[in-house]
Amino acid sequence: MIKATHTIENISITNAPSISAIYFALLQSGYDYYSLGRTQKQIESVKSFCNPELSSVFFSQAKQNTCETYSYWPRAALMESAVFYINTDTARFSNFAEYKNFVMSASNLKDTQRDENFWSWIADFPAELNRVINSEPFKKYLEWENGWIEQQNKANTDTLTALQQTIEICTDKYNTDINTIKIVLSPIKCAYSSDYHVTDKQLIICSGTFNSDSVIHEFLHHIIHPYIIKTQSRILASKKHFDGIDNSYYLDNDSGKLNAFEEYSVRALTKQALKKALPDDLEKYILSLSDN
Repeated sequence: MIKATHTIENISITNAPSISAIYFALLQSGYDYYSLGRTQKQIESVKSFCNPELSSVFFSQAKQNTCETYSYWPRAALMESAVFYINTDTARFSNFAEYKNFVMSASNLKDTQRDENFWSWIADFPAELNRVINSEPFKKYLEWENGWIEQQNKANTDTLTALQQTIEICTDKYNTDINTIKIVLSPIKCAYSSDYHVTDKQLIICSGTFNSDSVIHEFLHHIIHPYIIKTQSRILASKKHFDGIDNSYYLDNDSGKLNAFEEYSVRALTKQALKKALPDDLEKYILSLSDN
């Protein structure tokens, strides 16, 4: 067995109250993706916390028509990201300029998804989030969710151990300053939706259900992205069709093609990681995937 020398803190499943509050509020405002890929027992448990009387105009506006496969992209994910730029004590953005720079530099967003309408909307997020976090219905829900998270850790002990080994092999193979990975789950968030956030050498993966392959996939996005930027001229010149990539990954410009290719290459590298057959030269590997 290959032994990794790069140490990652023990990986476990957890939740984040601020992110839990986002999906609790979305649930009250018509979010129906919670039922996809779930057991009937979990569907009923989550549904029991739904009260349309708690719906809000703000969270209802998270639903958009810019993504056919998931109507809450990108606003649900952008609210998740915003959590890391908010002072929960004051219910205000702690560094709005930095958050805005993050959003405006994201290569997987269309300009229409971050226009003035978006900025006018997201400005109300800190106060709206604070209102939900301090509400009694959410506090009651969070008690149940904490128990659900504990069950997830117990049920996935062996899988988490194997995941830890695979991630450490990846970090040993490809240099990264990430030393902590947090798997943040929400039983309300769509089971097929996963978003990652990088902060203070931490990779935070927010998903609706635990899937070790998905964690590896999101981790490798962080590894591969700099190589996509470095080799973008070669990628953009390629005429190759990227099999299996949904049209929603493509945007209307060069960034769209790079975004689609990154997803394509991450999927390919994830398969190699699961087989413990990672390529030595990652740049060469990525360029080979772009060849016609």
